[in-house]
Amino acid sequence: MKENLLRPQFLQYDALLINVPMSWASNTPLDDVVPPFGLGRIAAVANDYFDLNVSILDCQKLPNTAKEAMLDVAKQQLLEVKKRANPGFIAGLNPTHVNLEASVVLADLLTELGMLYVLGGYFASLSDSDTIANIFPQAYGYIRRHGEIAFSLLVANRTKKNQPTGAIAGLHIIGGDSEPEKKFGTK
Repeated sequence: MKENLLRPQFLQYDALLINVPMSWASNTPLDDVVPPFGLGRIAAVANDYFDLNVSILDCQKLPNTAKEAMLDVAKQQLLEVKKRANPGFIAGLNPTHVNLEASVVLADLLTELGMLYVLGGYFASLSDSDTIANIFPQAYGYIRRHGEIAFSLLVANRTKKNQPTGAIAGLHIIGGDSEPEKKFGTK
């Protein structure tokens, strides 16, 4: 696993936050791209205050090659994490209206790999529920606005306490599916 793609690395993972690339184009300039500060804040709160193992996969830093090669690297990273995922593991995506196409590609990859995911970030905060559900029908749910506490509670309830996650402030379940484990076999 390339060291610069997944930080921090754990022996076991409770969750993975995925920074969606601006696009899958191989000519995307990386000089002006800022690090995923928001995801870093969410991971820091989850790890430091909730004693979780949450890491970040920064897909914006994938090798600047053809789309298929970039996706292959992302898939290999996800498979490595899946091997070490705790029961109740969940991934988080941060789509925006700018990188929506790349977000859908990653969401489809997560679904293909049987990895449950939740959405956050600008798209989740600014879009209505029907739009989110139509574009990401396999998502467990979405978190609006600041996600540090809501995401941490979601992960802690799923991995540490094995409690329901429907009553977390800021978390909106898509389609009312309160038992995603049956669909994805995550427990």
